[in-house]
Amino acid sequence: MEIDKEDFSTYNGLNKKKSKLILHVDLRNTILVADSVTSTTVEQGLNSYMTCVAWGKVNENSEWRWINDKLSVEPPDSNAISYYSYLESKLVRNARNRAALRKATGDFTQTPIGSQFYDIFEKHRKILEWKHNNVQYLTLANSYHYALPSFLECLYKLQEDKRDYSVIIRTYGLDARNMLKALHSTTKGNHPSFKSVYIMELF
Repeated sequence: MEIDKEDFSTYNGLNKKKSKLILHVDLRNTILVADSVTSTTVEQGLNSYMTCVAWGKVNENSEWRWINDKLSVEPPDSNAISYYSYLESKLVRNARNRAALRKATGDFTQTPIGSQFYDIFEKHRKILEWKHNNVQYLTLANSYHYALPSFLECLYKLQEDKRDYSVIIRTYGLDARNMLKALHSTTKGNHPSFKSVYIMELF
């Protein structure tokens, strides 16, 4: 069978319609750095996240010790334990102990064990700073982005590409309502960095 170039792309499946993209995302540490429900500030949230990517091992005295001086999403080896998980095993026995864990991880780079990463903390803190006039639902304490700009950029890119997609937001707290308000405000063109207006169905 003879196939010309125009037909070949369809025949070969290259023009096949893309399936619907469904993004499942958790609010905390994915879209939001701060947590209004637990009164966690951006600084505390960023510090806490950094303890999740700091890796060490527990010695014979049940003390956590660094494996190396690098932060990474993936553990450097199968026996590594993050500083967050180490503190969690020490401090958390029930849900009420979570407050103690938040306190213990919230100043990580201001303590001797994490001070070497203070410059990294400060670099990312500045990235999160809101450098525009205050806009309701889009800022935290008039100082920081409420939602991570990279998440909003992802949504706008999907819209620009005319991709069929849905976003499912998970949370154990009460921030979902605030997040929906932020998305609604953004898609109405109220965000200084995302001025295009588009229709987004919010549930």
